[in-house]
Amino acid sequence: MRRARTALSTAVATCVVTVLPNRAAATETTAVEGVAGDGGAGVERISVAPDGTQADDHSTGASITPDGRHIVFASSARNLTSGPPTAGDRVFVRDQRTARTRQLGNLTPLQPPVISGDGAYLAYPVQWVTNVRVRLYRVATGATAAVNCLAYSCNQPSMNADGRYTAHVVYFNSPSPGQRIEVQDSNTGAKELIATFSHTASSRPSISDDGRKVVYLSGTDTYVHDLTAGTAQLVPNVRGLAIDPTGRYLLYAPHNPDVPSLTLRDLHTGTDETDAVSSGGRDVVFHSTADDVVPDDTSNK
Repeated sequence: MRRARTALSTAVATCVVTVLPNRAAATETTAVEGVAGDGGAGVERISVAPDGTQADDHSTGASITPDGRHIVFASSARNLTSGPPTAGDRVFVRDQRTARTRQLGNLTPLQPPVISGDGAYLAYPVQWVTNVRVRLYRVATGATAAVNCLAYSCNQPSMNADGRYTAHVVYFNSPSPGQRIEVQDSNTGAKELIATFSHTASSRPSISDDGRKVVYLSGTDTYVHDLTAGTAQLVPNVRGLAIDPTGRYLLYAPHNPDVPSLTLRDLHTGTDETDAVSSGGRDVVFHSTADDVVPDDTSNK
C-alpha cells in the first residue's frame, strides 16, 4: 500500500526489516548480506559507507519500493558515498541488489523523500528562495526530471507506481491562508486540481499505482478522489492511511481509540473488514483475482 511503504527510521541509523513467511517472495534479497533467508526475519543496516562501515551521522525518513530493492532516505552522514562530503542532510538511494548507495540532488530535503513503486523516480521538497518546491529525480541517472510549484510553495509529494504522476499540496496566502491538492503529469507538465481548503492542516495526499485515485485528509474526514470520474468519495471521521495499488481498498484508522485500530474499506461496496488487519497493523489479508500476487500461482481465479 502506497503510504505504508514508508519505513520506520531512527535518529541513529536507517535499517530495513525483512519478514518472509513460509516461502513468500524472497525476490532479489538472497544475495544481500544481512537479509534473512526463507522463513525468517532479519534487520539490515542501510546507512553504510561503500566499504561497509557505518554512517558517521544520523539518518532519517526512509521509504522502500514494494519489491524491497530500492530504499531512499535522508542523512547528514558524510561517508555514505565516495564523492565529496556535503554539509547538512542530503537524500540517498540504496540499491539492495548491487549494495550501492548514491546521493540524489544537492539540496536539503524539508520532508522525508518518497520513491515511485518501480524505483525509477524519487521526490522531495526543498527550499527555493522564499518558496518550497518539489524536485523529482531519475534514480538511474540522478538527473532532475521535473520541478513542481514554480511560482508558489508546495510539499507532501506522493508518486504513483511509475512516477509519472505526483500528488502534492500547494499553500497560498491570498485572499486568506489555505491549500489545494494538485496532481501533476511529469510527461506533459499538466496539472489537475483535486481539492481546495481554507485551512493549512496536513492533508497527506496518497496516490494509487495507476495515478487514477488520490486519498487526502480534510479535518477529521478522509476523501478518495477519482481523477477519471471527477468525483470524491467521503469516508467520514476516519484518518486515511493508504490506498491499495488498484485504488479499490482504503486502509484507515478511526479517531475513536475504543474501536479497532486499523480497518480496510472496500470503496466499491462501502463495507469494512475489521478482521482483515492484524491488531499491530503488520499483516493484511485480502482477496485478488490477479495471477502475479504470489509466486507460482496456479489457481486461475
